[in-house]
Amino acid sequence: SLVGSEMCIRDSLYTVAGHTFKLLLPDDLSEVEWLVPYIPFEEKREVDFLFTLEIKKCTIASLQDVRRDMCRFNDEPPYLWLDNEGFMFASSMDEDSLGCLICTEKYYTIGTLYLPETSNAKFYFDNALKLLYILNTTTLNTLMLHASVVTQAGNGYAFLGKSGTGKSTHSQLWLRYLEGYELLNDDHPIIRLMDDEVIVYGSPWSGKTPCYKNKQACLKAVVRLEQASENKIIRLRGIQAYAAFSPSCSGMRWQREMADAIHQTIVAVTEHCRLLHLKCLPDEEAARLCCQTIHER
Repeated sequence: SLVGSEMCIRDSLYTVAGHTFKLLLPDDLSEVEWLVPYIPFEEKREVDFLFTLEIKKCTIASLQDVRRDMCRFNDEPPYLWLDNEGFMFASSMDEDSLGCLICTEKYYTIGTLYLPETSNAKFYFDNALKLLYILNTTTLNTLMLHASVVTQAGNGYAFLGKSGTGKSTHSQLWLRYLEGYELLNDDHPIIRLMDDEVIVYGSPWSGKTPCYKNKQACLKAVVRLEQASENKIIRLRGIQAYAAFSPSCSGMRWQREMADAIHQTIVAVTEHCRLLHLKCLPDEEAARLCCQTIHER
């Protein structure tokens, strides 16, 4: 059986995109190593929270005892594992063994992360927290994106694309060549439908770029990037806009309620924001063409 070791626990609250969660962390956990991205989101008020994640230490051997009850969901690392009931999840960098285990109760509001001491422990912690965040916020008009976002004067612009397409590179071109823009998040920003507007938020999850800003902006445009030998941009509407945006939205789409919520939020984005497809080079011209097209009447 999987048994986490007993230890001194400290708890703290964090609010990301208006959603608050509680962390129960071992007292010997290094704040400098683990919690720096979360510090801007720490909640000093006593407020209600959506979910709790507690970390318990375990052995690698104990994780393998439960592997027989898990099925691997995807074919590329990091791997996601699920049990048949849908309340146990695991993550790993190895296709044959588990790196950590996340156990939740029926409504996903109480989660326990069983974590061995490995070089990937911080990575598994972040992944577990993102997973619980998605499970608890998807039905609240909220989506976690795989995107890079820049902002100017309270407005946000999101760049999407497959891994390696150049989302971060394109953001950097805007920062370098266009005046007044700043980076909001470089990997996993959050969007919410609020009062008939789509708001984009920074998060503690920003990939390899240390950009952890507790800020928000009105999402005005979404640009799907594609590498090409020349710069060309087109406006997307209807089903094309939906299809361009949907792959970059995280969520458990095999669950009907969450799938419906994801669909409704995506539709709202396509109705409230400009959707564009940019075939581009990693150069100044691409950034200027994109910006000019977004702001055309």
